[in-house]
Amino acid sequence: MRDRFKPGDGGGSRGRLSRGSQWKERLDSELAELKCTDRMKQAVLAKLEAEPSFWEKKIAIPLPAAALAFAAAVLFLTVLFSPPQIPAPKQAGEQEWVVMETGMFPASRLKP
Repeated sequence: MRDRFKPGDGGGSRGRLSRGSQWKERLDSELAELKCTDRMKQAVLAKLEAEPSFWEKKIAIPLPAAALAFAAAVLFLTVLFSPPQIPAPKQAGEQEWVVMETGMFPASRLKP
């Protein structure tokens, strides 16, 4: 079908017609066999006029509300997954440790 008509070849006897007219004539000739019955038309119109189901409804969320919800979600997830910043309080009798290149040592063993 594609090889029968090439744009720019003049279209045979249709050489005097504009390019848009040639395409329209070709489209009309190809669609001549396609017929829509009244029942088919009514079915299409009924689908267009029918109220969409719950899942097909479109909603519009204002941009400030969407930005606020996104910022709240990011803040919540940041707080949820961030490590605690407050060190645990020392208990009575617990030693303080010093980390050096050679290892860990109790502060009481190191000379001031």
